[in-house]
Amino acid sequence: MAGTNNVKAERTCGFWYGHGGPDGIIGQPAAEGEKVTYHLHGKWRVRGLLEHFDQTCVSSLSNIDCPPPPIRVRQPFPTALINAIAGYKYLVEDLKFAPQNIVIGGDLAGTSIAFSLALYIAVNKLLALPSAGGLLLISPTVDWAVTHTGPDSAMERNHRSDFVQTIMTSGNSKRALLGSLPEEMAATSTWIFPGSLKVQRPPTAEDMHRGERGPGYARSDAPTQELYAGGYGRGPGGLLTLRSKM
Repeated sequence: MAGTNNVKAERTCGFWYGHGGPDGIIGQPAAEGEKVTYHLHGKWRVRGLLEHFDQTCVSSLSNIDCPPPPIRVRQPFPTALINAIAGYKYLVEDLKFAPQNIVIGGDLAGTSIAFSLALYIAVNKLLALPSAGGLLLISPTVDWAVTHTGPDSAMERNHRSDFVQTIMTSGNSKRALLGSLPEEMAATSTWIFPGSLKVQRPPTAEDMHRGERGPGYARSDAPTQELYAGGYGRGPGGLLTLRSKM
């Protein structure tokens, strides 16, 4: 996938939250038994063109005359996964945090990144990077293919309490993630859209290389998993599908 999307590793940064060491400097080597949360927050970077906004917004902007710039795909999959692996490697190898003391966390769009990181580590059984102690997903947004639809779906039921419908149904985030990957992967790829109803093959180690079918997401060496979501969002469909497969 990285080759298809011409994704290459580059130096980037992360952010520490906390008080740091006794000298106030952050990024200290782990103390014995110290725990840390490695939190991944995805951000909707592509909202879409004017026609994807509701009428209230469109009418208020009706006198603005500026053609929208073309939507450019700059960081398609697996860019975020490579970044996430690098950050986890930094915690384990550079700062010497014991993997069982690391909780991989994600919220909203970041939950797909957190899930794919935990899955990648578990599937590949990397000796230098064992699975984390926990996986915490908050308000997961894991179905960018929008396969959970219909009058009884949360997508329709909660349209008054969750503003993200235009973000999800515009298709721009989906296209930005896919890049040059085939369109059908939007609904079938475990790695990019794990909460899709149409995911075809939960991965095994061989799946990373040959694309063969596997028995399911859950593995004995996978971290303990917790998922949280409110009842008034548009994502519960994908969350429940993901939970049933985990």
